[in-house]
Amino acid sequence: MLLKNIFLRFNLYIPTFVLLCVSINSFSQEKNDPEVLEEEREKGEMINGKKEGKWTYKYPEGTLMAVEEYKNGVLSGKAKNYHPDGTLLSIEQWDSGILNDSSFYYHQNGILEKKGVYRDGLYAGEWQFFHDNGVLNRKVFYHEGMPEGIWKAYNQDGILIQEGQFKKGLEEGEWKFYNEKGSLEFIGDYTNGERAGDWYYVDKKGRKTRIDPD
Repeated sequence: MLLKNIFLRFNLYIPTFVLLCVSINSFSQEKNDPEVLEEEREKGEMINGKKEGKWTYKYPEGTLMAVEEYKNGVLSGKAKNYHPDGTLLSIEQWDSGILNDSSFYYHQNGILEKKGVYRDGLYAGEWQFFHDNGVLNRKVFYHEGMPEGIWKAYNQDGILIQEGQFKKGLEEGEWKFYNEKGSLEFIGDYTNGERAGDWYYVDKKGRKTRIDPD
């Protein structure tokens, strides 16, 4: 039971992976809102019934939601998305309806939240994630959308609170969890993403106590 609470505490840093990354471009819920007429909320050129070139979208309140580029009705080129208060949310690069190349995402306060590269809609190579105060949260290498290799996560003060490694998107080998002051608290192994073997709680004096991994 103790270990379950541990993972509830740390699950902010254990990712749930979605292989097809969805952009913030779904406006169906807002289109029926009467505050701003639909024709005023979507503006752009139609050629042969298909979107072409630059299109702009607005929230029901009238603030800018997104600016996108289309080719033959398909999202292609740069897309910028905005928070409801008008601050920049993301800058993405699209190729025939699929995310590709460098993308940037921002917290509502304007601080960079994450940045990296997409390949065929999947995370690829190194991605960096940041807290809303600008401090590095984690730096992760991705292969075909899944994390691979060393994993380290930091709190908003830049203190290491978690480290281990991934293999083909699953936790593997020894993982360590630290408290907010950086002292080791828990240690144990993973095999194919499942907790395995003995897990230990480490007290302030460095003494280990075995705990139930279930």
